[in-house]
Amino acid sequence: MAEQIFQQVNRLRKSGDLNAAWDLGCKAVQENPKDNFLKGAFFWVCYACLKEVQESIKARGAAGKSDLRPTSREAERIDFLLDWIIWLD
Repeated sequence: MAEQIFQQVNRLRKSGDLNAAWDLGCKAVQENPKDNFLKGAFFWVCYACLKEVQESIKARGAAGKSDLRPTSREAERIDFLLDWIIWLD
């Protein structure tokens, strides 16, 4: 039996290939907005991307920089990902 798209997205995310998971999941969820399994899989991709942004902020803090506010680029990325999460409902 062939692997379903949500399974592929999950597998890619779990293997650490967030870019491929994003590319596949983003297109698929737009084409199938009522597929709850796919929406769930793509949510976890968004969550993993948010964690990446968080890690860069935490790393900056660990390096002794006291300003833990997100840079404008990080804030834009966070807003972008949160917009996707809201869209997924």
